[in-house]
Amino acid sequence: MKKLIYLILSVLILASASAFINRVYSEPGDMIVTVFNHETSNIKNAQISVFIPDMDVRAKSSQFKIRANEADKVHMEIDVPENVKPDYYPVIVTFRNDDVRQKKHTWVYIK
Repeated sequence: MKKLIYLILSVLILASASAFINRVYSEPGDMIVTVFNHETSNIKNAQISVFIPDMDVRAKSSQFKIRANEADKVHMEIDVPENVKPDYYPVIVTFRNDDVRQKKHTWVYIK
């Protein structure tokens, strides 16, 4: 069963193709990451992946492009096991494209 997931911290990923992950939130079964490209050039072939190690849950977006100085919403389908207790869980968010791979560790609240 898919559960509602809330990310409690903003995630900042610094890379040569820098992007600021402004907000991560979810709707039932869908995690949404808002990414802002504060560079002066477009970021091509970008991808966001999420890993919740305590549940062995993984999600990956399709590749996308972020225009210079613009934001984009990235959707990922999340399937959380039914037996998971409501609590805070560590999560690893990864931003990557053809040239860069950066990770950020943070927490999600599973309700």
